[in-house]
Amino acid sequence: MITFKDAVNTLVGLHYFAEKFQKTIQPYTIKFEKENIIVYKNSIKKIKEELKTAINDYEKANKTNFILQTEQNNEKYIFKIHQIENDEITKTHIFNTTLTEKEIRQYKVDAVKHLSLIDLLKNTNHENEIQNFYNEFVEQEVDNTLDEGWLASLDFHKENSIYNYKQKEINHFKTLSEDEKHIFAYAHAYTYVNMLLTRPLNYLFEHYDLEYINIAFEEIEFIV
Repeated sequence: MITFKDAVNTLVGLHYFAEKFQKTIQPYTIKFEKENIIVYKNSIKKIKEELKTAINDYEKANKTNFILQTEQNNEKYIFKIHQIENDEITKTHIFNTTLTEKEIRQYKVDAVKHLSLIDLLKNTNHENEIQNFYNEFVEQEVDNTLDEGWLASLDFHKENSIYNYKQKEINHFKTLSEDEKHIFAYAHAYTYVNMLLTRPLNYLFEHYDLEYINIAFEEIEFIV
């Protein structure tokens, strides 16, 4: 029969491994999905090695036995940790996040900042990312416009602002009905994102952080 002390040690151990799992996969993470994380290709092996080291360290310090198991279901990897007593599995913890490997084409900012996104990706295997960027940034821009926080933000009124709204536009927007505001928001977003697609990428890098930019893509990312 399991003792209270053993039960507490088990809970502490599983909590430790859950935290270790999250910290271990963080450097390999590309994107979060519902109950699944996209990680770089060939990173599962490295993650397993790091987790096994963490398990060994915990076992030595706490005189307990655990085994790491991974299962693959289609493209998703499932991670389990079993507690072992007398050569039998007494408890199993299944991490509620699966991992999926994906090959990502990386572009260094300094090497491509003089190119537009269209110039960089057109007629390549990743040309579809132009449309992904367009769709993501249009929707984000529409949401930002309809949020109306920009109406009171002085930063948006500056000459060097990425938007540079004029007071006349702001006054006009305030008079619109809800339907008209949606039309205004989409018209602005289409114009704005088309501008981003044709300007040198350096313009984009100056106004948005890389993490935000990379959310728009599925097969590429920009790195320093």
